Amino acid sequence: MKAPHGPRRPARIWHTLLDVGYAGASVLALPYALARLALDRKARARAVPFVRDLPARFARRTPRGGEAPCLVVQAVSVGEVKAVAHLLARLGEALPGVDIVLAVTTVTGRRVARELYPTLRVERTPADVSWSVGRFLDALRPDLVLLVESELWPGFLMALRRRSIPVVLVNGRMSERSARRLGRVRWFARRLLGALDGAFVQLPAYGGRFAALGMDPERIAVTGNIKLDNMAAEPDRERARH
Repeated sequence: MKAPHGPRRPARIWHTLLDVGYAGASVLALPYALARLALDRKARARAVPFVRDLPARFARRTPRGGEAPCLVVQAVSVGEVKAVAHLLARLGEALPGVDIVLAVTTVTGRRVARELYPTLRVERTPADVSWSVGRFLDALRPDLVLLVESELWPGFLMALRRRSIPVVLVNGRMSERSARRLGRVRWFARRLLGALDGAFVQLPAYGGRFAALGMDPERIAVTGNIKLDNMAAEPDRERARH
């Protein structure tokens, strides 16, 4: 796999266009969302935690103290939080002087993360607009970011690229459906995947889809599913407990 690419940075106009696009999409989607919430009790129940949590995703974060290097691992929900258990353990052993921060999107995912990894700082992932992402990065000052499975948010990736912060996808996957959708906007897919310094994917088919959408094949490596590493490590943990 190639070394991280150089300091080529996206123009500020891309951040502005993305922010405007998000705002426009939110306005267009609002009537449908309100109608759905009015008519669907289950949708209202699912929306409550998200709505309550949303302001905090835009808020300022507590700055990270000290000058130790920082590694941010970003996951979506409970499944990804559990999937990185063995990876986080190995990183903690290999990088004892590094601050490891786990950023999680969902409320339930953060609760599980705090239960599983009580020694780690657990943060909300930022909303994918430039000023929210900027606050997140200003507070944590990461030296490297690992994205788990399919956490590819364009605003976040562009902000990392603009600050020359390396970012790597781990346990990466891409379904046929996602590949077809991105294939309809190939220029956008190329820019999105081009922001990655590397992608460690679960299967050759996933790597092929990343490459077909414009990612440099030399930045892609097939490493298998890290959930299997968790299963292999479980007997060792049981023996250690006894």
